[in-house]
Amino acid sequence: METVALLEFTKTLLEADNLSSAVATIYQKCKEITGGESGYLVLTDDSGAENGIMYLDAGNHQGSGNWDLDMTSRCLGAEVFRIGEAIFDNDFSHSPYRQFVPEGHPGIDNVLFTPISANGKTIGLLGLANKRGGFTPGDRQTASAFGAVAAAAIMQRRRQQSAKQPDHIRLDRAIERAEEGLGIVSSNGVIEYVNEALCSMTGYESDDLIGRPFKLLWSDTCGEEFHRAVRETLEAGKAWSVRVTGRKKDGTSFEHEERFSPIRDDSGKTMRYFLIARDLTEDIKTERYLQQCRKMEAVITLATGVAHDLANICTAVVGFSEMALNKSNEPLVKRRIEHALKAGMRGRELVDQILSFSVDKKQEKKPIRLSEAIAGTIEILRVSFPSKVEIRYNIRSESGSILADPAQINQVLLDLAWNALHAVQETDGMIEVTVEDFTLTPASRPPHPDMKPGSYISLSMRDSGCGMDRCVLEQAFEPFFTTRKTGESKGLGLSRVYNIVKSHQGAITADSEPGKGSVFTIFFPLVNSDVTDRKGQR
Repeated sequence: METVALLEFTKTLLEADNLSSAVATIYQKCKEITGGESGYLVLTDDSGAENGIMYLDAGNHQGSGNWDLDMTSRCLGAEVFRIGEAIFDNDFSHSPYRQFVPEGHPGIDNVLFTPISANGKTIGLLGLANKRGGFTPGDRQTASAFGAVAAAAIMQRRRQQSAKQPDHIRLDRAIERAEEGLGIVSSNGVIEYVNEALCSMTGYESDDLIGRPFKLLWSDTCGEEFHRAVRETLEAGKAWSVRVTGRKKDGTSFEHEERFSPIRDDSGKTMRYFLIARDLTEDIKTERYLQQCRKMEAVITLATGVAHDLANICTAVVGFSEMALNKSNEPLVKRRIEHALKAGMRGRELVDQILSFSVDKKQEKKPIRLSEAIAGTIEILRVSFPSKVEIRYNIRSESGSILADPAQINQVLLDLAWNALHAVQETDGMIEVTVEDFTLTPASRPPHPDMKPGSYISLSMRDSGCGMDRCVLEQAFEPFFTTRKTGESKGLGLSRVYNIVKSHQGAITADSEPGKGSVFTIFFPLVNSDVTDRKGQR
């Protein structure tokens, strides 16, 4: 029966008048065969953006339209979209994905999701729900077959529609959807056109820019000499490329690359210029991060080598001091030997801290709830810090556990807290600790270059202190770097934080401006629920 239905479905699909009706056919036929009561079908558009065409069958909504469904969230449908395989769940009320169903959504007893994939690329998703008696492996197989046939038909129809479009329409769409900023500038430097990417890059709307001089987008650091060089190059009808500091609508600056190419008429006269602008913000962040990693590795390697030699010296100082102390009866001599012994002990402690950066210590990692693990340390901070410093603790959301060594996680919190205390100690300051969920989707930019798409728990510490300039911020995690007076700090706290976080496959970011405080945010990957279960059963 399924084979006959599949053949009829293929014929109906090929005869559909347009893509919208084809989508309705796909959904209705699959619903009819599998027995689901409600559901939806969503396709990406030609650029890969979500919700190009949508069919919704739920409650009072039935038919095609643009509905707000997010295929990159953490729902079960998003997982199917990512892995490209059909999945059904007949006990959805107890599923961990149930928490991601929006409030007010009709009840869901069971679900079946199948990807619509073509040439190894998922271009859509079909979801069905609430089949009486539940879905079966046969339903999953049938839905997968429907999805494969639907994908082939949809791709063919899109190719046919694209071929019918005039060249200028296809070109306009390509320019408007390009990831790089594109624009057209008149021969006298006035903006005539900008695409969405250039607007997003600068913070302006297109109406704000069209008709304005292009130098509006350059920062004040671009002096008159720079303007003159640009003008002379363009007036000569030459192409021009430069890395320049731009100015956004809100006044902030950003680094980007600009390339101007002349647009000439039939006689060769330059009429306009075609602009390509590429935001370098993320490239610069990645470049600085890689430089920081290389610097950290070099400093730690050097420090470790020196520390081994110092360890031998400290051992000799402590050992001989103890022997001399036991043999001496002169009070003055004993006091002097005790000073030498204390200095040797302090030196040995410092060596141990340095070696901890590179020597792999055994970590007692286990699945923990981050908020529970640090609760005791938060109370210690409230008791031990000056009363004029307000300690705030927020748990905004926490959907799972992380795999971590509780002692080291609390060491991270203590080091960050003491660093924050130093920043706010001159005023009646505030230190705020926040735990919350964080999801990094494949389509979004990661806060840190080491982070991969997935689910995380973030731990952030924000203070209202003096803040740091960019130069200090770039060195904050280096061993022995400190802004405090000699003797107040060894400059190892943030270095220790960096290494502990890295050993937990996490990432840490820092954001600060002078006079505006600092925010340190740590991202720990969520541990899989099956790992948590196995740990709990031991």
